[in-house]
Amino acid sequence: MRKRSTMMRFCDLVDLTEKKFPRIQKFCEFLRDGTDYFIAPASTKYHHCFEGGLVQHSVEVAETALDIRKAMEHDTHFKEVNESELAFCGLFHDVGKGLREYYIKDGSGYRYGQKVKVPHAQLSLYLLTDWFAISWEVRQAILSHNGMFTGTGQEIYQRHNHTVLDLLLHTADMFSLKLDEPKEVKVKKEKKKVVDKEIENKLQGVINWAEEQENFDATFVYSLQEYFEREGRLSQRQLEALDNIIENCNIDMDEWA
Repeated sequence: MRKRSTMMRFCDLVDLTEKKFPRIQKFCEFLRDGTDYFIAPASTKYHHCFEGGLVQHSVEVAETALDIRKAMEHDTHFKEVNESELAFCGLFHDVGKGLREYYIKDGSGYRYGQKVKVPHAQLSLYLLTDWFAISWEVRQAILSHNGMFTGTGQEIYQRHNHTVLDLLLHTADMFSLKLDEPKEVKVKKEKKKVVDKEIENKLQGVINWAEEQENFDATFVYSLQEYFEREGRLSQRQLEALDNIIENCNIDMDEWA
């Protein structure tokens, strides 16, 4: 377990980037004096949602990405990833969140500022390109660091245009996010998994029952199953229709699900 302070670790990582990004010290002074980068949260509720959460998350991402690269050095593709660029991406992939009024203190928590109109990955890249000459690999890694969860990342990953740098940054980002995910968010996700499993079992039970019947048209149920597999949910009206079939046909879920 790392016991050194977040800021000491941040400084070590900055030193690692300096050869590739000689203006990095001036940039850090700008972040200190002109932004909230060192005191802002990394999100409003999903992870690192506390004062200083953004820099802590950024340090974790940079360190984790470097650790994964080191563990995979036997693979030429990983070994070829520049450590300075990787550390730079980890430290500043979310730097746009540190701009003043991106997050607003709201009671004991935070909310988004009203001026926030641009996705944070694009905002981060706009800020970084004002200071540094950045390779297209670094630009793409920052834009796609949310992986398949945003439009830019989806397009890059679906076309299989992602690089090892993209993968390292996204994977490290997910590690840091998941390790700090608040308990209430995890509980909510677990509850949703239970509900989803119940719906899946209910659909399969009705289909199992319908396939044994001679005079039952299961087209509607199959359409519900197809919708559920595609969207990962059913609407309230669809759920009610499914429950009506089970009730009206006296389907025993214990037997068929």
